[in-house]
Amino acid sequence: MLGVRLPAKIVGAVVALLIVAVIGWNYYDVSIFFNWVKAAKQLSLLRIYEASVLFGESYRAVYPPLPILLFVATARLSSRIVSYMHSVSEPGLLDFLLVAQPYIVKVLLKTPIIAAAIVIAILLRRRFGDDAAFLALIGVPTLMTVGMLQFDTILALFLYLAVVTLLAPTKRREYIVLTSAACLAIATLTKPIAAAFLLPILMYLPSKRERFMYLAAFSIIVLAASAPFLATEPRAFIENVLGFHLHRPPQYSSPWSIPALLAGYRQSVVDILNILWIPVTAAAMALVMTRYRPRPGNEESLLLSTVMLGMCLLITIKVVNPDYFMWIYPLVIALSFRVLKGGGLAKLYNVFSGIGIAWPAASVIIPAIFSKPMYIQETESFVSAKNILMSSISPPLNRILENVMSAVGKKHVLHIAAAATYSHIYTAVGVTLIGCYLAIGIYLLLTLARRACQP
Repeated sequence: MLGVRLPAKIVGAVVALLIVAVIGWNYYDVSIFFNWVKAAKQLSLLRIYEASVLFGESYRAVYPPLPILLFVATARLSSRIVSYMHSVSEPGLLDFLLVAQPYIVKVLLKTPIIAAAIVIAILLRRRFGDDAAFLALIGVPTLMTVGMLQFDTILALFLYLAVVTLLAPTKRREYIVLTSAACLAIATLTKPIAAAFLLPILMYLPSKRERFMYLAAFSIIVLAASAPFLATEPRAFIENVLGFHLHRPPQYSSPWSIPALLAGYRQSVVDILNILWIPVTAAAMALVMTRYRPRPGNEESLLLSTVMLGMCLLITIKVVNPDYFMWIYPLVIALSFRVLKGGGLAKLYNVFSGIGIAWPAASVIIPAIFSKPMYIQETESFVSAKNILMSSISPPLNRILENVMSAVGKKHVLHIAAAATYSHIYTAVGVTLIGCYLAIGIYLLLTLARRACQP
């Protein structure tokens, strides 16, 4: 990928990735990210987890330190670059820069996640060739994560490195173990869910000494990076990074959203679901890891068990956002080309991901068309769907979309639906799409299971 001449499809994939980067972002989340910058300025970086208590929930920081530090740093750098652009004295160039400013800012803010996506493609190209790199760049998980401005490409990169490092042909076992542990720690410092992948990795390691070394190195790095924030405001840190995710209602394509939708997100039902999903997910993970445990020294078994655990999480956890499909995507591509000798599995995973993002997209578009508010599960509140959608898409595309939606919304049949059956339409679409998502996820998991059972 770093060669002098790149195939046209790789160049085209990079261009497509950059176009997606400037088209827009998830304004709802990004507005919260910008509040991190304000909170860091008004309080300090170390007190950023306290901001939601002082300034309100729109200042919540529900990530480990790494994404927050990255966004604050890139936002400050972006601000300086914009200030420099405004100081340009050439009128023609200044006019161009002012028009291009919104797009430049988006690319600047997304630089870490774009860079992670490109590094993933480079690593896969070196090992499996152009087709693997192309899928990595142009895949649904990558485009959605970069387009939304989420940090999951970073998690995916370091989870991939944590796994493939263990497969490196070298006798320096201590170096391999410690490097892999450091990579998984960085992934966990991006999102805590990455810690779940300790299971297949520890089971893959052949000796108690290596497992102890791995777990110790992983724990030390995670705790050392978190310690300054924990020491400053321990309760706020734990509540934001862990408590928030445990208490939030089922969301988007998670199968747990089906009963929540049918019950109209009634609190008593949500409370029951919040209790049930943990033992169900834990049991599913235990079953997969027991039945398809990785065998020390066997590359195929480690890739299979890690991907199967990721699939198990995606079809059992109570929140499935569009960016979550990025977690295991590089490993899916590696498994597809290394074990299954082609990109078929990766393409099927893209179909699975596409269905998985259909309901999150529809849950914004449907209320926007009907001029209804959208329900935000994590805060259990309503916001203007149309405002969120229009603010998420860069001009002039947002104005074109708004005109189309206005034309559609004026149709007589939509007025009738909005008045009489909107809630039924919304629920029916959600249940149908989530059901399709679950069916494809189970099929994909069974496909992997059949492969794992082959000699």
